[in-house]
Amino acid sequence: MKNSQKYNIPEKLKEELCKQKVVILAGAGVSFYAKFPSWKELTIEICKKISEEEYPEYELLIPAIDRGVLDVLIALETIKKYNPIARELLKEKFNNIPPNFDYYIHREIANISRKIITTNYDKLFESATDINNVILPNSKYELARLSELEEYIFKVHGTIDNVDECILFKDDYERVYNDQNVTYTELKNLVMNNTILCIGFSMNDPFMRDIFKSINELYKKYKHKHYIITTDQFDYSEYNFQSIMLENYDDLSQLLNELRMYSMSKKIKSNSNQKNSDVYITKRFLRRRCRYSPVGSPDFIKLLTELTSYNIGIKTEVAYIKRILLLKSEFEKKIAYAALYEKKGNITEMINILEHFKFQNEEESVRLLFLGIAYEKLDRIDDAIDSYQKILAIENDFKLIKSAQFNLQICFEKKQIIDGVGFARFIDSDITLLGGQRIKDKALTMLIILCIKEKTPFLYERYLKDSLDYEINVNPTGYVKTMLSYKELKDERITESEIESVMNKLSEDIGVDARVAILKKLSNNLKGSHSDFRSIIDEELSYYLSQQDYSIKKHFESSL
Repeated sequence: MKNSQKYNIPEKLKEELCKQKVVILAGAGVSFYAKFPSWKELTIEICKKISEEEYPEYELLIPAIDRGVLDVLIALETIKKYNPIARELLKEKFNNIPPNFDYYIHREIANISRKIITTNYDKLFESATDINNVILPNSKYELARLSELEEYIFKVHGTIDNVDECILFKDDYERVYNDQNVTYTELKNLVMNNTILCIGFSMNDPFMRDIFKSINELYKKYKHKHYIITTDQFDYSEYNFQSIMLENYDDLSQLLNELRMYSMSKKIKSNSNQKNSDVYITKRFLRRRCRYSPVGSPDFIKLLTELTSYNIGIKTEVAYIKRILLLKSEFEKKIAYAALYEKKGNITEMINILEHFKFQNEEESVRLLFLGIAYEKLDRIDDAIDSYQKILAIENDFKLIKSAQFNLQICFEKKQIIDGVGFARFIDSDITLLGGQRIKDKALTMLIILCIKEKTPFLYERYLKDSLDYEINVNPTGYVKTMLSYKELKDERITESEIESVMNKLSEDIGVDARVAILKKLSNNLKGSHSDFRSIIDEELSYYLSQQDYSIKKHFESSL
Protein backbone atom coordinates (compact mmCIF):
# COMPACT_ATOMS: atom_id res chain seq x y z
CA MET A 1 0.00 0.00 0.00
CA LYS A 2 1.24 3.48 -0.88
CA ASN A 3 1.78 5.71 2.10
CA SER A 4 0.37 9.17 2.72
CA GLN A 5 3.75 10.79 2.00
CA LYS A 6 3.53 9.39 -1.51
CA TYR A 7 0.25 11.25 -1.87
CA ASN A 8 1.38 14.22 0.21
CA ILE A 9 -1.81 14.27 2.31
CA PRO A 10 -1.54 17.36 4.54
CA GLU A 11 -1.78 16.80 8.28
CA LYS A 12 -4.41 19.53 8.57
CA LEU A 13 -6.64 17.72 6.08
CA LYS A 14 -6.29 14.51 8.10
CA GLU A 15 -7.43 16.41 11.19
CA GLU A 16 -10.41 17.92 9.35
CA LEU A 17 -11.41 14.50 8.02
CA CYS A 18 -11.39 13.13 11.57
CA LYS A 19 -13.56 16.05 12.69
CA GLN A 20 -16.02 15.49 9.82
CA LYS A 21 -15.47 19.06 8.65
CA VAL A 22 -14.76 18.15 5.03
CA VAL A 23 -17.22 18.79 2.21
CA ILE A 24 -16.51 17.25 -1.20
CA LEU A 25 -16.72 19.46 -4.29
CA ALA A 26 -16.97 16.97 -7.17
CA GLY A 27 -16.47 17.93 -10.80
CA ALA A 28 -16.77 16.20 -14.15
CA GLY A 29 -13.60 14.17 -13.56
CA VAL A 30 -15.30 11.87 -11.05
CA SER A 31 -17.73 10.81 -13.80
CA PHE A 32 -15.02 10.25 -16.39
CA TYR A 33 -15.33 6.49 -15.91
CA ALA A 34 -18.94 6.62 -17.13
CA LYS A 35 -17.75 8.08 -20.45
CA PHE A 36 -19.84 11.21 -20.00
CA PRO A 37 -18.58 14.11 -22.18
CA SER A 38 -16.56 17.06 -20.91
CA TRP A 39 -17.84 20.61 -21.46
CA LYS A 40 -15.76 20.89 -24.63
CA GLU A 41 -16.93 17.51 -25.92
CA LEU A 42 -20.55 18.34 -25.09
CA THR A 43 -20.36 21.66 -26.94
CA ILE A 44 -18.87 19.93 -29.99
CA GLU A 45 -21.63 17.31 -29.88
CA ILE A 46 -24.29 20.05 -29.77
CA CYS A 47 -22.73 21.76 -32.79
CA LYS A 48 -22.72 18.46 -34.67
CA LYS A 49 -26.36 17.86 -33.88
CA ILE A 50 -27.38 21.38 -34.96
CA SER A 51 -25.44 21.03 -38.22
CA GLU A 52 -26.96 17.60 -38.93
CA GLU A 53 -30.55 18.63 -38.21
CA GLU A 54 -30.81 22.16 -39.51
CA TYR A 55 -27.77 24.33 -40.09
CA PRO A 56 -24.66 22.67 -41.63
CA GLU A 57 -22.58 25.85 -41.21
CA TYR A 58 -22.30 25.21 -37.46
CA GLU A 59 -19.96 22.33 -38.21
CA LEU A 60 -17.36 24.98 -39.00
CA LEU A 61 -17.20 25.84 -35.29
CA ILE A 62 -16.05 22.37 -34.29
CA PRO A 63 -12.32 22.57 -35.23
CA ALA A 64 -11.99 25.97 -33.50
CA ILE A 65 -13.59 24.61 -30.30
CA ASP A 66 -11.49 21.45 -30.46
CA ARG A 67 -8.19 23.35 -30.80
CA GLY A 68 -9.16 25.86 -28.09
CA VAL A 69 -9.23 28.79 -30.49
CA LEU A 70 -12.91 29.36 -29.73
CA ASP A 71 -13.72 29.54 -26.02
CA VAL A 72 -16.43 27.09 -24.98
CA LEU A 73 -18.43 29.83 -23.23
CA ILE A 74 -18.48 31.89 -26.41
CA ALA A 75 -19.40 28.84 -28.49
CA LEU A 76 -22.30 28.06 -26.16
CA GLU A 77 -23.54 31.63 -26.47
CA THR A 78 -23.46 31.24 -30.25
CA ILE A 79 -25.69 28.16 -30.18
CA LYS A 80 -27.94 29.27 -27.30
CA LYS A 81 -30.83 30.02 -29.67
CA TYR A 82 -31.00 26.30 -30.39
CA ASN A 83 -31.75 25.62 -26.73
CA PRO A 84 -34.25 22.74 -27.37
CA ILE A 85 -31.70 20.84 -29.46
CA ALA A 86 -28.96 21.44 -26.88
CA ARG A 87 -31.05 20.20 -23.96
CA GLU A 88 -32.30 17.20 -25.88
CA LEU A 89 -28.68 16.19 -26.47
CA LEU A 90 -27.84 16.92 -22.83
CA LYS A 91 -30.51 14.47 -21.71
CA GLU A 92 -29.36 11.88 -24.23
CA LYS A 93 -25.72 12.06 -23.08
CA PHE A 94 -26.17 12.19 -19.29
CA ASN A 95 -29.38 10.29 -18.59
CA ASN A 96 -28.10 6.79 -19.30
CA ILE A 97 -25.69 5.14 -16.90
CA PRO A 98 -23.61 2.48 -18.68
CA PRO A 99 -24.68 -1.13 -17.94
CA ASN A 100 -22.59 -2.87 -15.26
CA PHE A 101 -21.01 0.47 -14.30
CA ASP A 102 -18.66 0.24 -11.31
CA TYR A 103 -19.60 2.99 -8.83
CA TYR A 104 -16.43 2.47 -6.79
CA ILE A 105 -15.13 6.05 -7.08
CA HIS A 106 -18.47 7.56 -6.10
CA ARG A 107 -18.90 5.14 -3.18
CA GLU A 108 -15.40 5.92 -1.93
CA ILE A 109 -16.08 9.66 -2.10
CA ALA A 110 -19.26 9.17 -0.06
CA ASN A 111 -17.24 7.15 2.48
CA ILE A 112 -14.94 10.14 2.91
CA SER A 113 -17.80 12.61 3.37
CA ARG A 114 -21.56 12.30 3.12
CA LYS A 115 -21.71 16.01 2.30
CA ILE A 116 -21.20 16.38 -1.43
CA ILE A 117 -21.43 19.41 -3.71
CA THR A 118 -21.33 18.58 -7.41
CA THR A 119 -21.63 20.53 -10.64
CA ASN A 120 -22.46 17.33 -12.55
CA TYR A 121 -25.89 16.69 -14.01
CA ASP A 122 -25.62 12.89 -13.85
CA LYS A 123 -27.12 10.69 -11.13
CA LEU A 124 -24.06 8.57 -10.32
CA PHE A 125 -23.89 9.72 -6.69
CA GLU A 126 -27.60 8.98 -6.23
CA SER A 127 -27.17 5.51 -7.74
CA ALA A 128 -23.98 4.72 -5.83
CA THR A 129 -25.13 5.83 -2.36
CA ASP A 130 -28.18 5.86 -0.10
CA ILE A 131 -27.99 9.63 0.47
CA ASN A 132 -31.58 10.81 0.26
CA ASN A 133 -31.16 14.59 0.46
CA VAL A 134 -30.66 15.76 -3.13
CA ILE A 135 -30.62 19.56 -3.15
CA LEU A 136 -31.23 21.43 -6.41
CA PRO A 137 -30.48 25.10 -7.25
CA ASN A 138 -33.07 27.65 -6.16
CA SER A 139 -34.92 25.13 -3.95
CA LYS A 140 -35.27 27.74 -1.23
CA TYR A 141 -36.80 25.52 1.46
CA GLU A 142 -34.22 22.73 1.08
CA LEU A 143 -31.32 25.16 0.78
CA ALA A 144 -32.41 26.93 3.99
CA ARG A 145 -31.93 23.70 5.97
CA LEU A 146 -28.72 22.63 4.22
CA SER A 147 -26.41 23.51 7.12
CA GLU A 148 -28.50 21.31 9.45
CA LEU A 149 -28.26 18.18 7.31
CA GLU A 150 -25.82 15.40 8.17
CA GLU A 151 -25.65 14.31 4.54
CA TYR A 152 -26.64 15.67 1.16
CA ILE A 153 -25.88 15.85 -2.57
CA PHE A 154 -26.00 19.53 -3.50
CA LYS A 155 -26.33 19.65 -7.30
CA VAL A 156 -25.37 23.25 -8.01
CA HIS A 157 -25.99 23.03 -11.76
CA GLY A 158 -29.17 20.96 -11.56
CA THR A 159 -29.98 17.37 -12.45
CA ILE A 160 -30.62 15.52 -15.67
CA ASP A 161 -34.04 14.55 -14.31
CA ASN A 162 -35.06 18.16 -14.97
CA VAL A 163 -33.00 19.00 -18.03
CA ASP A 164 -34.83 22.29 -18.74
CA GLU A 165 -33.56 23.69 -15.42
CA CYS A 166 -29.94 22.57 -15.87
CA ILE A 167 -27.35 25.36 -15.80
CA LEU A 168 -26.00 25.27 -19.37
CA PHE A 169 -25.58 28.71 -20.93
CA LYS A 170 -23.80 31.79 -19.68
CA ASP A 171 -26.96 33.57 -18.54
CA ASP A 172 -27.99 30.42 -16.57
CA TYR A 173 -24.59 30.45 -14.93
CA GLU A 174 -24.68 34.17 -14.10
CA ARG A 175 -28.18 33.80 -12.67
CA VAL A 176 -26.91 31.27 -10.13
CA TYR A 177 -23.52 32.77 -9.29
CA ASN A 178 -24.46 36.16 -7.89
CA ASP A 179 -24.92 37.43 -4.34
CA GLN A 180 -28.70 37.73 -4.71
CA ASN A 181 -29.18 34.04 -5.44
CA VAL A 182 -29.94 31.61 -2.60
CA THR A 183 -27.88 28.86 -4.24
CA TYR A 184 -24.75 30.98 -4.27
CA THR A 185 -25.41 32.25 -0.74
CA GLU A 186 -25.57 28.72 0.65
CA LEU A 187 -22.52 27.70 -1.34
CA LYS A 188 -20.59 30.56 0.29
CA ASN A 189 -21.79 29.46 3.73
CA LEU A 190 -20.57 25.94 3.13
CA VAL A 191 -17.17 27.21 2.00
CA MET A 192 -16.79 29.51 5.00
CA ASN A 193 -17.67 26.85 7.57
CA ASN A 194 -16.06 23.71 6.17
CA THR A 195 -12.90 22.43 4.56
CA ILE A 196 -13.47 21.90 0.83
CA LEU A 197 -11.84 18.96 -0.94
CA CYS A 198 -12.07 19.29 -4.74
CA ILE A 199 -12.05 16.09 -6.78
CA GLY A 200 -12.34 15.83 -10.55
CA PHE A 201 -11.91 19.48 -11.49
CA SER A 202 -9.89 20.83 -14.40
CA MET A 203 -8.79 24.43 -14.86
CA ASN A 204 -9.20 23.88 -18.60
CA ASP A 205 -12.96 23.90 -18.14
CA PRO A 206 -14.25 27.52 -18.43
CA PHE A 207 -17.16 26.94 -16.06
CA MET A 208 -14.81 25.49 -13.47
CA ARG A 209 -12.49 28.48 -13.81
CA ASP A 210 -15.38 30.81 -13.05
CA ILE A 211 -16.41 28.74 -10.02
CA PHE A 212 -12.89 28.97 -8.60
CA LYS A 213 -12.77 32.68 -9.28
CA SER A 214 -16.04 33.19 -7.42
CA ILE A 215 -14.90 31.13 -4.45
CA ASN A 216 -11.55 32.89 -4.48
CA GLU A 217 -13.27 36.12 -3.47
CA LEU A 218 -14.33 34.36 -0.29
CA TYR A 219 -10.91 32.88 0.46
CA LYS A 220 -9.24 36.28 0.51
CA LYS A 221 -11.12 36.99 3.73
CA TYR A 222 -10.52 33.69 5.50
CA LYS A 223 -7.52 31.65 6.59
CA HIS A 224 -9.39 28.37 6.17
CA LYS A 225 -7.33 26.07 3.94
CA HIS A 226 -8.93 24.02 1.15
CA TYR A 227 -7.56 21.19 -0.97
CA ILE A 228 -7.66 19.90 -4.54
CA ILE A 229 -6.66 16.49 -5.89
CA THR A 230 -4.88 17.03 -9.19
CA THR A 231 -2.36 15.65 -11.67
CA ASP A 232 -1.18 19.01 -13.01
CA GLN A 233 1.42 21.44 -11.70
CA PHE A 234 -0.89 24.45 -11.68
CA ASP A 235 -0.37 26.79 -8.74
CA TYR A 236 -3.70 26.89 -6.88
CA SER A 237 -2.37 28.98 -3.99
CA GLU A 238 -4.05 32.13 -5.32
CA TYR A 239 -7.35 30.37 -4.65
CA ASN A 240 -6.17 29.25 -1.17
CA PHE A 241 -6.12 25.64 -2.40
CA GLN A 242 -3.33 23.26 -1.51
CA SER A 243 -2.68 20.57 -4.12
CA ILE A 244 -2.62 16.84 -3.40
CA MET A 245 -0.68 15.47 -6.32
CA LEU A 246 -1.39 12.27 -8.25
CA GLU A 247 0.91 10.84 -10.90
CA ASN A 248 -2.19 9.89 -12.87
CA TYR A 249 -5.87 9.35 -12.17
CA ASP A 250 -5.41 5.59 -12.06
CA ASP A 251 -4.15 6.24 -8.51
CA LEU A 252 -7.33 8.11 -7.50
CA SER A 253 -9.11 5.12 -5.98
CA GLN A 254 -6.07 4.29 -3.81
CA LEU A 255 -5.85 7.89 -2.58
CA LEU A 256 -9.59 7.98 -1.81
CA ASN A 257 -9.24 4.73 0.11
CA GLU A 258 -6.52 6.22 2.29
CA LEU A 259 -8.48 9.43 2.88
CA ARG A 260 -11.42 7.28 3.99
CA MET A 261 -9.27 5.78 6.75
CA TYR A 262 -9.01 9.18 8.40
CA SER A 263 -12.66 10.16 7.91
CA MET A 264 -13.74 6.80 9.34
CA SER A 265 -12.19 7.67 12.70
CA LYS A 266 -14.83 10.24 13.61
CA LYS A 267 -17.69 8.23 12.12
CA ILE A 268 -16.93 5.34 14.43
CA LYS A 269 -16.50 7.56 17.49
CA SER A 270 -19.72 9.45 16.86
CA ASN A 271 -21.65 6.19 16.59
CA SER A 272 -20.33 5.16 20.00
CA ASN A 273 -22.15 8.02 21.75
CA GLN A 274 -25.73 6.82 22.04
CA LYS A 275 -26.97 9.91 23.90
CA ASN A 276 -25.97 12.25 21.10
CA SER A 277 -26.82 9.97 18.18
CA ASP A 278 -29.90 10.31 16.00
CA VAL A 279 -29.91 6.57 15.39
CA TYR A 280 -30.14 3.63 17.78
CA ILE A 281 -27.19 1.36 17.00
CA THR A 282 -27.03 -1.58 19.39
CA LYS A 283 -25.84 -5.15 19.43
CA ARG A 284 -28.84 -6.53 17.61
CA PHE A 285 -29.16 -10.18 18.62
CA LEU A 286 -32.70 -10.28 17.26
CA ARG A 287 -31.49 -9.29 13.81
CA ARG A 288 -28.75 -11.87 13.81
CA ARG A 289 -30.47 -14.85 15.38
CA CYS A 290 -34.16 -14.39 16.08
CA ARG A 291 -36.46 -12.43 13.80
CA TYR A 292 -38.46 -15.50 12.81
CA SER A 293 -42.10 -15.73 13.86
CA PRO A 294 -44.39 -18.45 12.49
CA VAL A 295 -47.53 -16.57 13.55
CA GLY A 296 -48.90 -13.08 13.09
CA SER A 297 -50.56 -10.80 10.56
CA PRO A 298 -48.70 -9.52 7.46
CA ASP A 299 -48.49 -6.04 9.07
CA PHE A 300 -46.89 -7.56 12.16
CA ILE A 301 -44.36 -9.64 10.22
CA LYS A 302 -43.39 -6.61 8.12
CA LEU A 303 -43.01 -4.42 11.20
CA LEU A 304 -41.00 -7.08 13.04
CA THR A 305 -38.68 -7.44 10.05
CA GLU A 306 -38.03 -3.70 9.99
CA LEU A 307 -37.47 -3.49 13.74
CA THR A 308 -34.94 -6.32 13.66
CA SER A 309 -33.22 -5.38 10.41
CA TYR A 310 -32.79 -1.62 10.13
CA ASN A 311 -31.37 1.22 12.19
CA ILE A 312 -34.21 3.32 13.55
CA GLY A 313 -33.84 7.06 14.03
CA ILE A 314 -35.11 8.68 17.19
CA LYS A 315 -37.41 10.87 15.10
CA THR A 316 -39.04 7.82 13.48
CA GLU A 317 -39.66 6.06 16.79
CA VAL A 318 -43.06 7.79 17.13
CA ALA A 319 -44.11 6.47 13.73
CA TYR A 320 -43.20 2.91 14.78
CA ILE A 321 -45.15 3.25 18.02
CA LYS A 322 -48.22 4.33 16.04
CA ARG A 323 -47.86 1.28 13.81
CA ILE A 324 -47.57 -0.99 16.86
CA LEU A 325 -50.76 0.45 18.35
CA LEU A 326 -52.62 -0.43 15.14
CA LEU A 327 -51.73 -4.13 15.45
CA LYS A 328 -54.75 -6.33 16.18
CA SER A 329 -53.60 -8.81 18.81
CA GLU A 330 -52.00 -8.37 22.22
CA PHE A 331 -49.32 -10.91 21.26
CA GLU A 332 -48.24 -8.85 18.24
CA LYS A 333 -48.14 -5.61 20.24
CA LYS A 334 -46.05 -7.12 23.06
CA ILE A 335 -43.50 -8.74 20.73
CA ALA A 336 -43.23 -5.59 18.60
CA TYR A 337 -42.69 -3.41 21.68
CA ALA A 338 -40.02 -5.85 22.90
CA ALA A 339 -38.23 -5.58 19.53
CA LEU A 340 -38.44 -1.78 19.68
CA TYR A 341 -36.89 -1.68 23.15
CA GLU A 342 -34.07 -3.94 21.95
CA LYS A 343 -33.47 -1.49 19.14
CA LYS A 344 -33.15 1.32 21.71
CA GLY A 345 -30.76 -0.74 23.83
CA ASN A 346 -33.21 -0.89 26.75
CA ILE A 347 -32.99 -4.63 27.44
CA THR A 348 -34.31 -4.32 30.99
CA GLU A 349 -37.62 -2.97 29.67
CA MET A 350 -37.60 -5.59 26.92
CA ILE A 351 -37.36 -8.33 29.56
CA ASN A 352 -39.99 -6.63 31.71
CA ILE A 353 -42.49 -6.86 28.85
CA LEU A 354 -41.64 -10.44 27.90
CA GLU A 355 -41.70 -11.80 31.48
CA HIS A 356 -45.16 -10.48 32.33
CA PHE A 357 -47.35 -12.28 29.84
CA LYS A 358 -47.76 -15.81 28.54
CA PHE A 359 -49.54 -17.27 25.53
CA GLN A 360 -50.34 -20.63 24.06
CA ASN A 361 -48.71 -22.81 21.40
CA GLU A 362 -46.44 -21.10 18.86
CA GLU A 363 -47.06 -17.63 20.29
CA GLU A 364 -45.64 -18.80 23.61
CA SER A 365 -42.58 -20.27 21.89
CA VAL A 366 -41.94 -16.95 20.11
CA ARG A 367 -42.16 -15.16 23.48
CA LEU A 368 -39.67 -17.59 25.01
CA LEU A 369 -37.34 -17.24 22.04
CA PHE A 370 -37.27 -13.44 22.32
CA LEU A 371 -36.92 -13.70 26.11
CA GLY A 372 -33.96 -16.06 25.79
CA ILE A 373 -32.23 -13.62 23.49
CA ALA A 374 -32.85 -10.78 25.97
CA TYR A 375 -31.40 -12.86 28.83
CA GLU A 376 -28.30 -13.55 26.73
CA LYS A 377 -27.75 -9.84 26.17
CA LEU A 378 -27.54 -9.33 29.94
CA ASP A 379 -25.33 -12.43 30.34
CA ARG A 380 -28.11 -14.29 32.18
CA ILE A 381 -27.06 -17.44 30.37
CA ASP A 382 -28.75 -19.92 32.73
CA ASP A 383 -32.10 -18.13 32.27
CA ALA A 384 -31.57 -18.12 28.50
CA ILE A 385 -30.87 -21.87 28.50
CA ASP A 386 -34.05 -22.46 30.51
CA SER A 387 -36.12 -20.48 27.97
CA TYR A 388 -34.73 -22.38 24.98
CA GLN A 389 -35.22 -25.78 26.68
CA LYS A 390 -38.87 -24.92 27.38
CA ILE A 391 -39.36 -24.31 23.66
CA LEU A 392 -37.92 -27.72 22.82
CA ALA A 393 -40.24 -29.34 25.37
CA ILE A 394 -43.45 -27.91 23.85
CA GLU A 395 -42.78 -27.04 20.23
CA ASN A 396 -43.63 -28.83 16.98
CA ASP A 397 -42.73 -26.08 14.50
CA PHE A 398 -39.51 -27.11 12.71
CA LYS A 399 -38.01 -23.63 12.43
CA LEU A 400 -38.74 -22.70 16.03
CA ILE A 401 -37.12 -25.95 17.16
CA LYS A 402 -34.03 -25.30 15.07
CA SER A 403 -33.84 -21.69 16.22
CA ALA A 404 -34.03 -22.74 19.87
CA GLN A 405 -31.43 -25.47 19.28
CA PHE A 406 -29.00 -23.09 17.65
CA ASN A 407 -29.31 -20.45 20.36
CA LEU A 408 -28.87 -23.20 22.92
CA GLN A 409 -25.52 -24.10 21.32
CA ILE A 410 -24.38 -20.49 21.73
CA CYS A 411 -25.27 -20.62 25.43
CA PHE A 412 -23.53 -23.96 25.95
CA GLU A 413 -20.38 -22.57 24.32
CA LYS A 414 -20.49 -19.51 26.60
CA LYS A 415 -20.90 -21.78 29.65
CA GLN A 416 -18.11 -24.01 28.30
CA ILE A 417 -20.43 -27.00 28.32
CA ILE A 418 -18.46 -28.42 25.42
CA ASP A 419 -20.24 -31.80 25.31
CA GLY A 420 -23.48 -30.03 24.51
CA VAL A 421 -22.11 -27.98 21.62
CA GLY A 422 -22.77 -29.24 18.11
CA PHE A 423 -22.45 -26.49 15.51
CA ALA A 424 -21.59 -28.95 12.76
CA ARG A 425 -25.22 -30.07 12.45
CA PHE A 426 -26.18 -26.57 11.30
CA ILE A 427 -23.39 -26.51 8.73
CA ASP A 428 -24.17 -29.86 7.14
CA SER A 429 -27.95 -29.63 7.14
CA ASP A 430 -30.14 -27.93 4.53
CA ILE A 431 -32.36 -26.14 7.00
CA THR A 432 -34.04 -22.87 6.02
CA LEU A 433 -33.73 -20.64 9.04
CA LEU A 434 -33.27 -16.88 9.18
CA GLY A 435 -32.52 -16.94 5.48
CA GLY A 436 -30.89 -20.39 5.44
CA GLN A 437 -27.33 -19.34 4.60
CA ARG A 438 -26.99 -16.97 7.54
CA ILE A 439 -27.49 -19.65 10.18
CA LYS A 440 -24.79 -21.76 8.50
CA ASP A 441 -22.46 -18.77 8.43
CA LYS A 442 -22.98 -18.17 12.14
CA ALA A 443 -22.42 -21.87 12.85
CA LEU A 444 -19.17 -21.81 10.87
CA THR A 445 -17.91 -18.84 12.86
CA MET A 446 -18.84 -20.37 16.20
CA LEU A 447 -17.20 -23.65 15.24
CA ILE A 448 -13.98 -21.84 14.30
CA ILE A 449 -13.98 -20.07 17.68
CA LEU A 450 -14.60 -23.38 19.43
CA CYS A 451 -11.71 -25.00 17.52
CA ILE A 452 -9.43 -22.16 18.65
CA LYS A 453 -10.41 -22.68 22.30
CA GLU A 454 -10.23 -26.46 22.20
CA LYS A 455 -7.20 -26.61 19.86
CA THR A 456 -9.04 -29.03 17.60
CA PRO A 457 -8.96 -29.13 13.77
CA PHE A 458 -11.52 -27.25 11.70
CA LEU A 459 -12.87 -29.56 9.01
CA TYR A 460 -15.19 -27.27 7.04
CA GLU A 461 -12.85 -25.13 4.88
CA ARG A 462 -14.89 -26.22 1.85
CA TYR A 463 -17.78 -24.03 3.03
CA LEU A 464 -15.72 -21.03 4.05
CA LYS A 465 -15.36 -19.16 0.75
CA ASP A 466 -19.09 -19.31 -0.02
CA SER A 467 -19.82 -18.15 3.51
CA LEU A 468 -17.51 -15.14 3.31
CA ASP A 469 -18.76 -14.20 -0.17
CA TYR A 470 -22.32 -14.20 1.19
CA GLU A 471 -21.59 -12.38 4.43
CA ILE A 472 -19.57 -9.55 2.90
CA ASN A 473 -22.77 -8.30 1.26
CA VAL A 474 -25.52 -9.13 3.75
CA ASN A 475 -23.76 -9.33 7.12
CA PRO A 476 -20.51 -7.27 7.19
CA THR A 477 -19.93 -7.78 10.90
CA GLY A 478 -20.26 -11.53 10.52
CA TYR A 479 -17.87 -11.43 7.58
CA VAL A 480 -15.22 -9.62 9.62
CA LYS A 481 -15.58 -11.90 12.62
CA THR A 482 -15.44 -15.09 10.53
CA MET A 483 -12.43 -13.99 8.52
CA LEU A 484 -10.43 -12.83 11.54
CA SER A 485 -11.33 -15.93 13.55
CA TYR A 486 -10.15 -18.14 10.72
CA LYS A 487 -6.87 -16.18 10.50
CA GLU A 488 -6.39 -16.71 14.23
CA LEU A 489 -7.12 -20.41 13.88
CA LYS A 490 -4.53 -20.80 11.10
CA ASP A 491 -2.05 -18.53 12.89
CA GLU A 492 -1.89 -16.31 9.83
CA ARG A 493 -1.49 -12.55 9.56
CA ILE A 494 -4.14 -10.58 7.78
CA THR A 495 -3.10 -9.14 4.40
CA GLU A 496 -3.27 -5.45 3.51
CA SER A 497 -6.10 -6.01 1.04
CA GLU A 498 -8.06 -7.89 3.72
CA ILE A 499 -7.43 -5.06 6.19
CA GLU A 500 -8.83 -2.57 3.69
CA SER A 501 -11.91 -4.75 3.30
CA VAL A 502 -12.38 -4.95 7.07
CA MET A 503 -11.91 -1.21 7.62
CA ASN A 504 -14.38 -0.51 4.85
CA LYS A 505 -16.97 -2.54 6.75
CA LEU A 506 -16.32 -0.48 9.89
CA SER A 507 -17.76 2.53 8.06
CA GLU A 508 -21.15 0.81 8.17
CA ASP A 509 -23.64 1.46 10.99
CA ILE A 510 -22.68 -1.37 13.32
CA GLY A 511 -22.80 -1.43 17.08
CA VAL A 512 -20.02 -0.17 19.33
CA ASP A 513 -19.41 -3.56 20.92
CA ALA A 514 -18.97 -5.15 17.49
CA ARG A 515 -16.50 -2.42 16.53
CA VAL A 516 -14.45 -3.00 19.69
CA ALA A 517 -14.36 -6.74 19.09
CA ILE A 518 -13.28 -6.29 15.47
CA LEU A 519 -10.61 -3.71 16.29
CA LYS A 520 -9.28 -5.87 19.13
CA LYS A 521 -8.96 -8.84 16.79
CA LEU A 522 -7.26 -6.68 14.17
CA SER A 523 -4.83 -5.28 16.71
CA ASN A 524 -3.96 -8.76 17.99
CA ASN A 525 -3.45 -10.06 14.47
CA LEU A 526 -1.16 -7.15 13.56
CA LYS A 527 1.10 -7.30 16.61
CA GLY A 528 4.72 -6.98 15.57
CA SER A 529 3.85 -5.74 12.09
CA HIS A 530 4.52 -2.35 10.55
CA SER A 531 1.24 -2.03 8.69
CA ASP A 532 0.12 1.48 7.76
CA PHE A 533 -3.19 0.60 9.42
CA ARG A 534 -1.71 -0.38 12.79
CA SER A 535 -1.64 3.10 14.34
CA ILE A 536 -5.15 3.92 13.11
CA ILE A 537 -6.55 0.68 14.52
CA ASP A 538 -4.83 1.02 17.89
CA GLU A 539 -5.92 4.65 18.20
CA GLU A 540 -9.56 3.72 17.60
CA LEU A 541 -9.40 0.79 20.01
CA SER A 542 -7.83 2.95 22.70
CA TYR A 543 -10.57 5.52 22.26
CA TYR A 544 -13.39 3.00 22.65
CA LEU A 545 -11.93 1.29 25.70
CA SER A 546 -11.38 4.66 27.41
CA GLN A 547 -14.91 5.88 26.67
CA GLN A 548 -16.97 2.82 27.53
CA ASP A 549 -18.22 1.84 30.97
CA TYR A 550 -15.83 -0.25 33.07
CA SER A 551 -18.14 -3.27 32.97
CA ILE A 552 -18.27 -3.22 29.17
CA LYS A 553 -14.53 -2.71 28.98
CA LYS A 554 -13.90 -5.59 31.37
CA HIS A 555 -16.21 -7.87 29.37
CA PHE A 556 -14.34 -7.33 26.11
CA GLU A 557 -10.87 -7.43 27.64
CA SER A 558 -11.65 -10.77 29.23
CA SER A 559 -13.44 -12.34 26.28
CA LEU A 560 -11.16 -11.42 23.37
